[in-house]
Amino acid sequence: EKEGIELEKLEEQLTPENLKAWMERLKFGKFNGSDKWDVEITPLEGEVVYVSAVQNSLLKEPRISKNIPTVAKCTQGEVVLFAADACTRMGEDGSVVLVEGREETINFMPTEFRFCLTMSDMQVIGKRRAVQRVVAEALKLKESGKSPSEALTEAVTKLAEPEEAKPAPEEAKPAEEAAPAAAEAPAEAPAAEEAKPAEGGGEPTWAVLEPQDDIASKTCVEFLEQSAAKDAFIKLSETETQLTVDRDAKDADALKAGIVFAQSKGVLKEIEPAPYTMIDVMGKTASEVAEVMVKAMGEKAETGCVMVLVGLSGTGKGTTMDKLKAMLPKATTWSNGNIFRSLTLLACQHCEKEGIEL
Repeated sequence: EKEGIELEKLEEQLTPENLKAWMERLKFGKFNGSDKWDVEITPLEGEVVYVSAVQNSLLKEPRISKNIPTVAKCTQGEVVLFAADACTRMGEDGSVVLVEGREETINFMPTEFRFCLTMSDMQVIGKRRAVQRVVAEALKLKESGKSPSEALTEAVTKLAEPEEAKPAPEEAKPAEEAAPAAAEAPAEAPAAEEAKPAEGGGEPTWAVLEPQDDIASKTCVEFLEQSAAKDAFIKLSETETQLTVDRDAKDADALKAGIVFAQSKGVLKEIEPAPYTMIDVMGKTASEVAEVMVKAMGEKAETGCVMVLVGLSGTGKGTTMDKLKAMLPKATTWSNGNIFRSLTLLACQHCEKEGIEL
């Protein structure tokens, strides 16, 4: 209840007038003789600061982290326009700007180079995420004397159990003594070759498992699909696939609501989204996917442009971006995160100035 009141207080301050005034305090450019692009923040009080200097300090303060979801929900339109302008300017200046995100916001990024990663067999995503969790759980059993095969079997059986079937937790221990929770699948697959299996396979060993890379994944998938725990692995994979789809749908709905809100107050216009080039990553490595994109960019990969990438979680967007950065000397990336944090900083300063306690 207390938190709800605080969020309501903050939302009341996110008026079109305040947001317009705060956006005017954010400037994108090259400052103080530097050849590096940056964002200048003119605070409501105090001296001008630059995102590059405060992104790991001022913009990571608890008051920012606490209030950024509320600010982000109400400022999608403002940030989308800021990002589109910034990326366009960097591309025209000779950089190859790589932008990864969701279609709901990426649709507003003006560029001809638009790609969407797909997976023709959705169960592959579930298997990849499932095996990431299984390997992480199995590694916790290394010191118990179990073999890698035994550890993997025990891990997948445990993770596939319904929550209600798992034993009740022991009496809570102090935080510093508590055992770490079971590893969750990361939001994006780790930086390894994606849909095309690496050389490997065979009987799992600790040396293969410990890197938690594509070779470990391939080895474990092959082992688990032939093991006594096959049914548990299939069940866990199906669960992970559905969780991925549901999570992406929930995120998309939240972003769409923010865009509709921005359009309702006239910040964004309704548009017909430009088409994307669809790339099925099934059977391809991340390097092969990146090569398709670089070829499509042609000479712009040398002279500068903006390239956007969307797709379902688990299709390898993050890994593909890493490959693109390695292949393109002029590549740079863009994220809206620090713009939302900068706006949240200004919102917090405004509330403090007005005597509004958050």
